Order: sequence, then structure tokens, then C-alpha cells
Amino acid sequence: MSSFGSQRGLNTLPRRSTSRSDVTGGNYAYARSDGQGGNGYGGDYAGGYNTYSFSKTSLGGGGYGGSYQVNPIHQKASLLHAQCQDYLSRAELVLQSGMEGGRVTAEAEKYMAMAKEVLKDLKGCALDLRQMGQPNDSVIRSVEQFQDQLRGIHFALNGTVSRKKGSLSWEDPGRSFHEAIAWIGQQKRLVETSSWGDTSDVIDQQIINHNKFHSTIQRSPEVDKARDELIQKGDKAALNALEQEWDSLQKLSFDRTNQLRDLQKIIQEISQEIMWVNEREEEELMFDWGDKNIDVYVPNKQESYSKLMSDLEEKEKYLNKLKHKVDGLLKNAHPASDKIEAYMDTLQTQWSWLLQITKCIQVHLKENSAYSQFFKEANETYSNLQKEHENVRKKFTCDKNTPLDTLQEMIQNLEKEKERIMENKRQVQHLVNKSKAIVRLRPRNPEEKSNSPVIVQALCDYMQDQKVIFKGNEGILKDNTERSKWHS
Repeated sequence: MSSFGSQRGLNTLPRRSTSRSDVTGGNYAYARSDGQGGNGYGGDYAGGYNTYSFSKTSLGGGGYGGSYQVNPIHQKASLLHAQCQDYLSRAELVLQSGMEGGRVTAEAEKYMAMAKEVLKDLKGCALDLRQMGQPNDSVIRSVEQFQDQLRGIHFALNGTVSRKKGSLSWEDPGRSFHEAIAWIGQQKRLVETSSWGDTSDVIDQQIINHNKFHSTIQRSPEVDKARDELIQKGDKAALNALEQEWDSLQKLSFDRTNQLRDLQKIIQEISQEIMWVNEREEEELMFDWGDKNIDVYVPNKQESYSKLMSDLEEKEKYLNKLKHKVDGLLKNAHPASDKIEAYMDTLQTQWSWLLQITKCIQVHLKENSAYSQFFKEANETYSNLQKEHENVRKKFTCDKNTPLDTLQEMIQNLEKEKERIMENKRQVQHLVNKSKAIVRLRPRNPEEKSNSPVIVQALCDYMQDQKVIFKGNEGILKDNTERSKWHS
């Protein structure tokens, strides 16, 4: 069956939903200024960034939950949420317990380490849900809140612990410090919640937009003010914490630039291979496997088929290298893994379909060669029969005046001719038997109209629009006006 169809179209996956979060530090909540922050960008940032306002809430009001349909990953995330909340609450209680400084640090860090491990698993749940196309906003919100609470405990533990009247307390680094941390956190979320393009042109624009954004976060009035105050106060621990957050923001921004470039490069490479495969497919779909000029095109097609198979062997080596690159990006949890996987799925589908087409070409070459050879033999046999008929007609002419000796000689010669006639008869019977296995080629011509049903057989598996045809399935040809798409 020559109904080679094209299974094109990027298998788009749901995009990562933008998460809005309430920022909290547990019992160490710090104020965050509402609005766009200090980078000069509003909600119309061209790169797809949105500016969020942050509110101070208790952790209990922003926990994991929601009305999503319960599945194993959501259940796991719910359990992890409860565990992380418990560990952080224990760490906070330790800070307020009045223990000696060394014991406070050891106990608090123990619970913080346990919370970090749980938080890592919770992030994994969010990634799994995103890759499955399931809602993950609640999980992301929980992760962000726990990160903020961990940060608050860290500041309380390492930044400002001091002894006062035999009890443990901590000094507030100041409003400017909290506003700077809030501004940094806001910029991080602008980066983390940004979209990822799925075409080279869109990604190119996102790179331009992010470069502009990156330039705006090189200086911040909030951070500069907080840094100056901490230097004047001599609060080295808080200053160190601020610098760590600042460096973390810069790294996150640099990482997005590199990730955008990696995404653009891999999509361009995959797209080029999809185009190459599609071009080979189109060539084969449009090829005329009819009976016209069959003695010419079969040898040429055999040569081009050999070249195609050689090209496919070389291409397979390159595609394996390309797959290795893709696997590396996926293993490193590239934020646009869903886009990359969608492109690779399309390439794999098209590649598999092209391999199916090569199987059809192989069968067509075999059957069309047999068709060509059959008609060569049939025409040769027909020519021999015509010559034999003419020879008998001329050689064995007689009438009532023909001498007896001549008639006897003619009878002897006829016995010899009988052997040749029987040989021709056997050849004709051989061709009759052989004709039953010869595939008819004329029905492939749209101009050829048949009064009897034409049975067609699938040469490979084929699926499109939820319809499946398996190799060997047969049908009755109803319409052959489209060379690459028969209706049966």
C-alpha cells in the first residue's frame, strides 16, 4: 500500500505554570516591599517576567494543599510537606529553648539538615509533576516558603546570636537588610518563573530580554544601602549572608542565560534533523511506483535506495551523538526539559516512520523488478509464438497436388515442430502460474480506472489520528487520485 502518511507536529507539553508565592520566614518573618522592587522593571518586562507583590503570612496558611485530583506524587508531596514543617518547627523551638550556645547550634543544624533533605525530595515531586503535565503550583509554593523559613533560621542561628542575661536571643540585622533580601528574592522569582520558548526565534528574543534584565540587577539601591549599614555596624555574619544571597542571584541569572543558549542550540540541531528526515520522506512519498518507464526507473531506484540506506547509517551515528547531548541536558534537569523532550519525540517519530518507508521501498523494488521481468518474459514468449506460427504456416502448406513423398517429409518435420510447440506451451503455463504472484501496477496510476475491486495490502504498520493499520492488512481501493494517500 502506498499510503505513506506524514506524522508531523511538535508534541507540545503543558508549559510550566507561573507560581505566585507568599514569602514567609516562619517565626523570623522579614518584610518585603510590595511592587516592582529596585530594578526598574514592571509587569511588562519583555522577556515574560512578571512582577509579584509579596505578603507576610504564617507558614501554616500557605502550606501544600489544593483541590487537585489525588495521585501518588501529590500524596508523597503532602507527606514531605508535613515532615519538613515539623523539622523546621523543631529547629525554631531549639532556638528559643535557652540551651547553651553549642548545643543550640548542633540541635538546630541537625533539624535544618533533615529539613533540607526533605526539601530536596519535595523539589523532585514538583519536577515530576511538571514533566507529567500535572499542576505543581502548590508544591512550588511550599518549597519557596520552606526555603524562606530555612533562611530565617540560618540568619537567626549564624548572624546575630548573642548572650543576654543568661538567655539566648538574637539581634535584628535591620530593616534595610530585610528589604535587600526581599528584593533579591523577588528578582530570583522573576528568573525562576520565566517561560521557555519552543522555537529558535522566540528563544533568541528571550536571550535579548534576559541580557537587559541581567544588566539591571548589577546594582541595587536596596542591597547597597543594606551593605553600607552592615559594614558600619560591623555585623559580619549578616553581611556574609547578604553577599551569599547576592552571589546566588547573579549565578541564577547567569545560569538562565546559559540555559537559554543551550536550549536554542539543541532545538536548532534537532530541528535541522527533523527537516532532513522530512525531506527524505517527501521524496519517497512523491515517487511514482507505476508501470511507466519501469525498466528505466527500477535500476535507478535500486541505486538511490542503496545510497539512502548508506546515508541513514551515517545519520544514525550522528543522531546517537545528538541523543547523548539531550540526555545530558535532561540528566542535569534543564528547566525546559519538556520542550527538549517534545522535539526529540518528534524526531524519533519521524525517524521511525522513515525506516518504515525504507521497508516499503525494499518490497516495491522486489515486486516491481518481478513485474518488469515477467513482462519481458511474456513479450519474448509472445514474439516466439508469433514466429513459430508464421513458420508453421509457411513451411507446412500443401494441397491435393502435393506429392506423397513431400507429404511424408512434412509429417516427419511436424513431429520435430511438435517438441518446440510443447516447449512453448510449458512456457505459457509457467507465465500463467507466475502471473498470480505479480502485483498489478496500473491501478497506481490515477488515470487508470478499474471496473473490478482492487485489493491493496499494507507493507508496514501505520498510525494516524487514532487509526491503526498493521502490516499485512488488506482493503479495497476506493480512491487513488492522491499518490501519497489512498482511500480504502
